[in-house]
Amino acid sequence: MEDTRCGENCCFVKSGFCEKDTGCPNYTETLWEEGNSGNVKTVRDCSPKRMLIEQQRMINNFSATQGSVQVLRDKVENLEMILVNLANQTKQVFVEMQKNIEIKKLQHRNPDE
Repeated sequence: MEDTRCGENCCFVKSGFCEKDTGCPNYTETLWEEGNSGNVKTVRDCSPKRMLIEQQRMINNFSATQGSVQVLRDKVENLEMILVNLANQTKQVFVEMQKNIEIKKLQHRNPDE
């Protein structure tokens, strides 16, 4: 994550509202530790810029997630179709087996036929 602060180009500094960008109402500093290394990193940001960058990152992540969900949905639909076909074929096998059992029962009762 890189700094997004305006520095001397800050509109508040240029207008004389504040002397440096660090005095700007939009200026923020975030401290975080890089992994378990113990190195502390400071990120100096202009809040509106950082917000736009993070918003775009989230939109990109959401788009990627949406695409993945659509792929999974298609796979689930295919699986559902296969399972429905399998269930229907199984029903047909059971119906045929039931018919064969009935025929054998009838033949067993009437061995002359």
